[in-house]
Amino acid sequence: MEDNINDDITKNDSLNSGESIKAISYSPDGKFIAGVQGNKIIIWERSSGKRFRSFISQNKLACIAYNPNGSEIVVGDVNCHSTVYSKGGKMLRNLN
Repeated sequence: MEDNINDDITKNDSLNSGESIKAISYSPDGKFIAGVQGNKIIIWERSSGKRFRSFISQNKLACIAYNPNGSEIVVGDVNCHSTVYSKGGKMLRNLN
């Protein structure tokens, strides 16, 4: 499995960037907000609104959720396929 982190889309962006976000999820500890935009998964620091990390999915995304302990993020794409990523951006498995 490949690490999908893309540092090019993380520079100088904040939660108030004006981009359209399709769905969001708060981390269980409340420190981060994860969102999906197109095929991007974006994680912001809640306190500052700055992007913490972002990575790319292969498909256009429709929903996102953290697992209960916050170590993984599950995204669903527009074709009803779900993928689990580590919070660091590594694709762990497909749930199809």
